[in-house]
Amino acid sequence: MKKSGLADSPFFKAPSQPPEASPTSLDKKPANEPEQNRAEKSKAGQTPETEKSPQTTAKNESKFASLQANKQVNLQTSKQTSLQTNMQASMQSLLNEKATKPATYRYPLDLLERLDDALHMVRKDYRRKLTKNEIAVAALLFLLVDFETYGQESVLYQLLIKQPE
Repeated sequence: MKKSGLADSPFFKAPSQPPEASPTSLDKKPANEPEQNRAEKSKAGQTPETEKSPQTTAKNESKFASLQANKQVNLQTSKQTSLQTNMQASMQSLLNEKATKPATYRYPLDLLERLDDALHMVRKDYRRKLTKNEIAVAALLFLLVDFETYGQESVLYQLLIKQPE
C-alpha cells in the first residue's frame, strides 16, 4: 500500500494550463491599441439599434400608434366624463335655486300632456314629487349647456339651427 502525502494532493500540483485572464485585466486598455479599433472590436459581435430589421421597426411603429390611439381615447373619455360631471353639478346647483322671475311660454298641447305623463311616472315609479317647472328648468339647462359645450354637435344646433339640406 502506497502512502500518499499532502504533496501528492492535486491542490499542491502546479497547474498545467496558464491561469485565465481576470475580468479586471480585460478592462485595462492596451497602450499601443488605438481607441477607434477597440470600439470597432466591441461592436463587432453586437447588432446596433439603428440596424433593426424592417419587420421589427414596423412592429414598434404599430405598437406606438396603438398606444397613441389608446391614449387619445382615454383622454377623450376623461374629458367627456369631466364635462358630464361639471354639467351635472352646475345643473344641480341651478335646480336648487328658487325661481325668482316668472315667465310665460306657449307650449303645444301634446308636449304638455307628455309632461304630465312624465310627472305621473316619476311619482309612481320613483316616489319623487317633481314640478313642471323643475322639469322645464332641467330640460332648458341641459340644452343650453350641451350647446355651450358641443357647439355644432349639440342637440340644440342639430334640431333648430342647422338648416335642412
